[in-house]
Amino acid sequence: MNEEYGTKLLVSSDSDGHSDSSLVTNLTYTQALILLGIPEEEREEFISEHDVESMTNLELQQAVKDRDQAIQKKKDLQNDKFYE
Repeated sequence: MNEEYGTKLLVSSDSDGHSDSSLVTNLTYTQALILLGIPEEEREEFISEHDVESMTNLELQQAVKDRDQAIQKKKDLQNDKFYE
């Protein structure tokens, strides 16, 4: 999974060299797998906008599903306007 999330999300250090908890270091394996359903370039933003660590797996799955549905709805609206 390191290849998918990249080291920039797994480890971060401040200027003194102390490691900070990163966005994905406290996730469960299942939460990390669920987040793989979000494109890599959008994943960090999604994590920062949601309290993923405190969500249940079902809540996280629903949040990802809601995100996907909102994107699809936006695309559908754009297509409808294009064909008018």
